[in-house]
Amino acid sequence: VTLPRRERYEYLRQARVHNLDVNAITVAVVQLIFEEAIAEELALSDLQQVSPAFISDPVSAADRTQIRALEWLVYESRQYKEAIVQASALARRFLVNGRINSVNDLLQTLPSDLLSADWTKDAYENDDPASLAVREITGYKNLCDFETHFAQWSVAAKNVKQKQIGSDAVTKARTLVAKLEKLAYPLLTAEWLAFGQPDEEATTDATEMNIDVDKRKYECGRVRELYLTEVTVKLHMVLYESETILPGSMRKSLELGNLVASNDYRLHIEFVRSKRMPELLELLRRSVLALQPTAVA
Repeated sequence: VTLPRRERYEYLRQARVHNLDVNAITVAVVQLIFEEAIAEELALSDLQQVSPAFISDPVSAADRTQIRALEWLVYESRQYKEAIVQASALARRFLVNGRINSVNDLLQTLPSDLLSADWTKDAYENDDPASLAVREITGYKNLCDFETHFAQWSVAAKNVKQKQIGSDAVTKARTLVAKLEKLAYPLLTAEWLAFGQPDEEATTDATEMNIDVDKRKYECGRVRELYLTEVTVKLHMVLYESETILPGSMRKSLELGNLVASNDYRLHIEFVRSKRMPELLELLRRSVLALQPTAVA
């Protein structure tokens, strides 16, 4: 990985000259780097809540090495399907361990045309590994964009609370609220990373699952548990705090309860698994009281 990009490209060119399977070689190199990293860290995390600060935290040297390893798979567009499969697997592992900052960095390094190739247009109609990876990566991008805009909104919200709400500040705050809603709802309503129909008593405890056989399913479930609950709670915060500049936002914050309870999206399962249901209920209680000022707590 530490080799200069041009030197690596020359190695690949020479491999093609000698009729070697370049795709197999590059995939093996990337997987070897990933395996070495996994051996040095806990593959599964007990993290229950994601800190908003993670999105802007510095990326560790170990994670940067893994991200740079993907460069082996993006020299030519013919490698893109394998590149996106490996990128989604790496992003998923980062998220399971709470490192959304590393996912954000990974997404910034991918070629700009990776998700715009012709074959990606049918990704939502197929279930092959590359199509599933396209859907995953699209969701990860929305998630990182949500966290980035949430950090910006947090600053704007302070200005609103301090009555520093000139016309420009109000416009910016309103724009951020709209962006956050636009990013959040597709994640919450598209059954992103959902597999099957788990019940409320199901667990994502690694000791009760065969991770070797069903590792991807476990990781996807864990990402939903960690991040969809976080997005929901943060979206509630945004809507709850925005009533003064966007009348009707408080009502929307309360309606998130219906979204979570719906069997169509099964978000309530993620709140039960993550043990964050009491937190959500308290937030909804606050919305009810705010909508009924004369009610007694």
